[in-house]
Amino acid sequence: MFELIRVFPNHASPYVGGYVDFDKQYTVGEFIEETLKKYPAISGSFVIDATSLVAYYRKGKLLNKEFPERILRARIAAVSFYTGRNKADYVITKFDGK
Repeated sequence: MFELIRVFPNHASPYVGGYVDFDKQYTVGEFIEETLKKYPAISGSFVIDATSLVAYYRKGKLLNKEFPERILRARIAAVSFYTGRNKADYVITKFDGK
């Protein structure tokens, strides 16, 4: 499991940014799969930091499968997010060379 940690804004707002707190080491593929199950009504994107790779999703399903298998198997270093109005975008930073 993981938890979304709100960083900004500090006031009540439908728009929230922050980071993901993991309870274990995740791969990119595991994180995407669990996110789609945990938040099925939300749409948005998964972006791999420092690449041009983006996968869009809606209602718990990926709309495109842009990530190569080697990226899906890569371990995650960190994830930041921005949510608002039934949309969530995640920026995934993976460990280099994995």
